[in-house]
Amino acid sequence: MDEQHLLECYRRIWHNRRLDSRLPPEEALEDALMRDLLDEGTHPRVRKSITDKYALSVSRVQDSLLQKEEKNELIIRYNTVMNRLLNH
Repeated sequence: MDEQHLLECYRRIWHNRRLDSRLPPEEALEDALMRDLLDEGTHPRVRKSITDKYALSVSRVQDSLLQKEEKNELIIRYNTVMNRLLNH
């Protein structure tokens, strides 16, 4: 699936998330997913764990109005970023 399309899918689910428009679509998406899993938009005292954020994010993707293929691709990307974060 085209990276720009996948980034647009992410934007449809998370309307108010900051995306770095200076980055290529693949890097902008990865950056957004990483910030989401690290719960960087939340005050440090109330941040959720990476595994909690992963479960919430995947659930939100699954409950979205995206096409099945789009959902699957976003979840695959979340899996990739999650594995990278856990193996660091």
